[in-house]
Amino acid sequence: MNSFPGMKGRRDAYRLALLVAAGAILASVALTLAALHTVVPATMLSIVPHAAAITVIVAAAISAIVAGPTCLMLCLEILRANQLGEQIRRAALTDPLTGLPNRAALLDRLKEAIDACRRAGQTGALLYIDLDHFKMINDHHGHAGGDAALRHAAQIMRETVEPGMVLGRFGGEEFVAFAHDSGRAAATAMAMILALRSTSVEHHGTDICVTASIGIAVMGDAATPEALLANADRALYLAKSAGRDRVVHHEDIRDLEAVLRRTATPRQQQDLAAAA
Repeated sequence: MNSFPGMKGRRDAYRLALLVAAGAILASVALTLAALHTVVPATMLSIVPHAAAITVIVAAAISAIVAGPTCLMLCLEILRANQLGEQIRRAALTDPLTGLPNRAALLDRLKEAIDACRRAGQTGALLYIDLDHFKMINDHHGHAGGDAALRHAAQIMRETVEPGMVLGRFGGEEFVAFAHDSGRAAATAMAMILALRSTSVEHHGTDICVTASIGIAVMGDAATPEALLANADRALYLAKSAGRDRVVHHEDIRDLEAVLRRTATPRQQQDLAAAA
């Protein structure tokens, strides 16, 4: 699990505030010593060492009392600015409708996950998820209904993915997940299909049923987000061509294409040729 994003900034703010306070106290002590040497002759310092020490301590305490509220206010202002900056950063990387990472954040996390898999010698896999007949949902239930369907699907996916998996909204009705183990990716994809198939979302008194098609691509030689997305997208297209509401692995594309070419309509065959 990653640490909370704002913690490092908060620690930096506290450090800066403490440095400012320490600097103010040290400066006041230095000024007090300089003033003491100016006012009291050097010959007298040897006579009244205790008085000089007490004077320095009192001056430092007074300076700390005076500087304390200022340093506290500075600390609070730094924290407020840090929190505001963190909120802006998080908003820029979060899809406002579903609360999932958006495309920019997703691509960054995918790269990090792929690099981690490579270092650990693991075979990760990417899930490219597309909601079925989403245009029909928008046409029949309006955009508010479409938004409700997207939020519902995102929640199902969030509940289905295992800890440590990457999940985000890629755009429109498309989502992407990544698992560090290809076996876990396949199991997660089937769990998503079954969970969506068995649930619905209520919108203005009407139940909206949402299903999804999923393409899976295993890392293999495709060790970049772009390559994995391209392979998974190809598998996703075959999942939709085969009837939707199902999972297709990139490794099975050739066999599935051969079956579809024998059974597909002329229009489907044209689509398959165009997508090849």
